[in-house]
Amino acid sequence: MTLNSPVPPSPALREALALHEQGRLKEAEARYGRILVREPNNALARFYLGLARLQRGDLAAGIAALQQVLKLEPGHVDAHW
Repeated sequence: MTLNSPVPPSPALREALALHEQGRLKEAEARYGRILVREPNNALARFYLGLARLQRGDLAAGIAALQQVLKLEPGHVDAHW
């Protein structure tokens, strides 16, 4: 799934996003990780994984995830922060 995809997020991704919005970052990260095992090119899951890691203060891992997003979607503006 791409960041600009017209396809709505999967139930698993919606669940991860809900955890993220609730501030349950570790749980959200685990869900994003499970999604990425099945869909390694899911830029949306990888983007939010990077954000969750940054929010937790794990800057190196967050930046690494966002760099991977840019490899998948070089034009993604938010990943360039």
